Formats: sequence, C-alpha cells, structure tokens
Amino acid sequence: MPGNEEENKRDSAPTPTQTWIEWVKQRQTFGKPLSERQGVQWMIADSEIELRAARLLMYQAAWNADLGRDVRVDAAICKLTGTETAFRIVDRVDATLAGLRPFPVAVTGEFHRCSPNVHLGDLTNSSDLWRD
Repeated sequence: MPGNEEENKRDSAPTPTQTWIEWVKQRQTFGKPLSERQGVQWMIADSEIELRAARLLMYQAAWNADLGRDVRVDAAICKLTGTETAFRIVDRVDATLAGLRPFPVAVTGEFHRCSPNVHLGDLTNSSDLWRD
C-alpha cells in the first residue's frame, strides 16, 4: 500500500464496531450467539451509522478548512456529534458486555473511567453553536 508504515497500520486496524461484532459472534446467551439477537443487531447498526455520520461531518469541516472557509460552526458540530456519538456507542458496547471484565474492547474501560466527569462537564451543546 502507498503511504508510510504508520498510516498503513492505522488503516488496517479493526474499527471499534468490527471488534464488537467479532466479540458478540463468540458470546453465547441461551444457546444462541449474542450476534443473532435482534436488539444487539440494532445497537451495532445504529452505532455504525452514527460513526459514519460523525466521520463525514469531520471530513466536511476539513474540506471547508482546506478551502479557507470559517469552520467555527463546523468544528463545534463535530465536537458535539463526536462526543455524544462516542458516549452512546460505549454505552451500547457495555450493555452487550453485561458486566464482563476485562473489557474485550479495551477503549470502553478507559472511556468510562473518565466519563462521569465528562458527562457532567462543560461540553459543547447545541446552544454553543450560535455564540460569537
């Protein structure tokens, strides 16, 4: 692949939802893989959609920045969407893990370790988008 070795490693790494999918395929509940449970399938599908939407918002902000446009609103939207999406996805992953420790997806433990402070902290919300 073209590019440097670090970029190639990052591009070939599994996404959080891919790792999650592999884990729920292995986990058995009531004689069936967890991946066959419709509620889990919905959580994974919703998470993938939200991840892609957040990623596209970042690409749009970067594109506007490359064109020399004012990206303050784009940046605020990305910050809001990215953090809210991350919390929702980590909550869904935790729901499927059902208290299992250590976490198969290592990031969830670290993310939730600091999340009470972040949930209650001063994150950008929709009203911040229109301030000067």
